Amino acid sequence: MKFLLLTLSLIAPIAHAAVPACASNQISLATDSEGGNFDGMSHGGTLLILRNIGPDACSVPGFPVLIFRDAAKATVAITRQVPPGMHPGPVILPAIIAPNAEVTASLRWVSGDVFDHGTCLTPATLSINIGGTELTTAFDYHLCGPTPAKITYESTRLVPDPVYTPRPAASNSVHP
Repeated sequence: MKFLLLTLSLIAPIAHAAVPACASNQISLATDSEGGNFDGMSHGGTLLILRNIGPDACSVPGFPVLIFRDAAKATVAITRQVPPGMHPGPVILPAIIAPNAEVTASLRWVSGDVFDHGTCLTPATLSINIGGTELTTAFDYHLCGPTPAKITYESTRLVPDPVYTPRPAASNSVHP
């Protein structure tokens, strides 16, 4: 059993290395609040969506660096909250995106001014760097923290978004 696990742990990075990094012209960036699914009790969030619009599979970092900007295009100091005990953390393999498929990550943050002497920001855009080019989407969400230097968000790693496949309609006929 140990040999099997060791073999699999050595093969997985090689399989991921064979998939090239995505180019900026083959990826689209979007967010989806899913109708308020992430909102409640002074918290907010959205789904980060990267879609491969190119003809070939490609890969992106499992935790891409997010860049928040204000309306004047100045970078806003909002950082990913690293889970406790994750320093430097496990190796996160890149997310592979098949053609015409998506990978998603849940982003969550404090959206209410619940901190004594806290600070809230509402960035205008969210960007990620793909192949040396920034992809940008509108980002009209309110993020708060205890100080201007401690406005953070939590993120899951990028994972393939399940593709909806309709099931055949159930038959009401009785079979002998």
